[in-house]
Amino acid sequence: MMRISSILILLGLAILAVSCNADDDISLADTTNTFQGEVAWVKSYGGSGDENAQSVIETSDGGYAILGFTNSTDGELQGKVLPVNDYWLLKLDTDGNLEWIKTYGGSKDDRGQAVI
Repeated sequence: MMRISSILILLGLAILAVSCNADDDISLADTTNTFQGEVAWVKSYGGSGDENAQSVIETSDGGYAILGFTNSTDGELQGKVLPVNDYWLLKLDTDGNLEWIKTYGGSKDDRGQAVI
């Protein structure tokens, strides 16, 4: 888990009471101006397989770039052909809304480890 600005980025498995696809997804929770510890919003990204975030950075526009890997071929990952792990790069805006997703990889396991 990593704290950047007011967004709590949960890296790895998160069990949350929100609508998400299945298995491990990448989840974000915003606790901005909630001094009592309430969560303002929660977002979850992924498909029916496993998604795992390895690294996150704040981008120059105040958003976030998250790098990890996925073996999903549905959900936000429709169009990905093989159900093997591929690099997965997400760009989010300051509110955690998805701006774009890129996957990279071949027929074998490919896992992103760090975004710099």
